[in-house]
Amino acid sequence: MNSPSLIIALCTHNPRPEFIAETLAALRNQTLPATDWELLVVDNASTPPLAGRLDLSWYPRARIVREERLGIAPARVCALREFTSGSADLLLFIDDDNILAPDYLRVGLDIAAREPALGCWGGQLLPRFLAPPPDWIGPFLKYLAVFPLERELRLDHFAGDYDPVPPTAGMFLRRAVAARYLAQVTAPGRLALGGDARLRIGGEDMDLALTAIDIGFEIARLPPLVLTHIIPPNRLTEEYIATLLRGASAGSAILSALRGVSPELHPDWRRWLLRLRARRLPPRSRRFLEAQLDGEVLARRLLRRHPLPA
Repeated sequence: MNSPSLIIALCTHNPRPEFIAETLAALRNQTLPATDWELLVVDNASTPPLAGRLDLSWYPRARIVREERLGIAPARVCALREFTSGSADLLLFIDDDNILAPDYLRVGLDIAAREPALGCWGGQLLPRFLAPPPDWIGPFLKYLAVFPLERELRLDHFAGDYDPVPPTAGMFLRRAVAARYLAQVTAPGRLALGGDARLRIGGEDMDLALTAIDIGFEIARLPPLVLTHIIPPNRLTEEYIATLLRGASAGSAILSALRGVSPELHPDWRRWLLRLRARRLPPRSRRFLEAQLDGEVLARRLLRRHPLPA
């Protein structure tokens, strides 16, 4: 067989069988010839292991690798190392609850050929809710990886705006970007982003995408790329959203500091005042504000523990 031009990395931990079955079925239905891509499943400490339980017999270019360190960042680093050790030009990250449109791979490769200035790009993320979403969820959908696009979003320098930065769900990445990220990912500050499943600090996917800008590429979200994200009822609760807000607040502060943008952290007195005022808010609003403030406290503690180079 000839070497494929694209590797698809599916990172998963104890996936729901019905979800990952749909993810794999969408790959099987891609219009891009199967000779042009390879499927890499990163089993992130699933119990029991996925080897022997996941049916990949339909595709000869599929393989499973095991990453024992639990956490999305270690799983993605494993995928990046597999990618850079081979000869493929592009990597595509997907999750075990993502359903790619049938032309997703073909459109992504066309973009790669047509736009060499892009180092990292993704598309629009549409939801499939398995239960009716609550009426208050709208402002928080982007934290659930739901991001429809009416127009393309592009970025060639970072000044704190995260909307044009694609998450790893449906993210295409060039080899040079992956290599640079791997060279720097062991820095102490970066280890906090997505590296501890208990802390659940976000931002590792943003850090990976923004590495493209570090080495002179642009990044973008482009409407022709369409991915559907399956969202079960347990992700539509106040408790789950509060956890996401805490992790996003901590992650964005650490990520800004890593990239030379002063993180917008409230001073202690101001944070205390906000908590005091939050007591007068409705319960949901209070819970979400306190989660974001807790994220700031966590970020400040981690940044003090691992000061960043001047």
